[in-house]
Amino acid sequence: MVKNSRTPPRPDALRSLNQPRPIEVESRATRRGVARPLVIIEADRRDTVEQVEDFWSIEDEWWLMRPIRRHYYRVRLAAGQIRTIYHDLIRDGWFSQRT
Repeated sequence: MVKNSRTPPRPDALRSLNQPRPIEVESRATRRGVARPLVIIEADRRDTVEQVEDFWSIEDEWWLMRPIRRHYYRVRLAAGQIRTIYHDLIRDGWFSQRT
């Protein structure tokens, strides 16, 4: 059993273990107007998207001050890696999300 240190909990010391990272993405709009990622750019490295393996949308908390509207993509890069990225439709930014 772990002994109680009697120190109060600090919510400011908590952090997400799966924090998304901003990335640059070159994309092209489909006929339905959805962005299709073509190239992921991170730290001067360009990775070509070979295939979009999965696509899903999330629209949540629309009734709050900070709604969420995202298009998620699980992509296979030309080098073989699988990545999960998303397009934040409210901020119009791209992010990488570890799964």
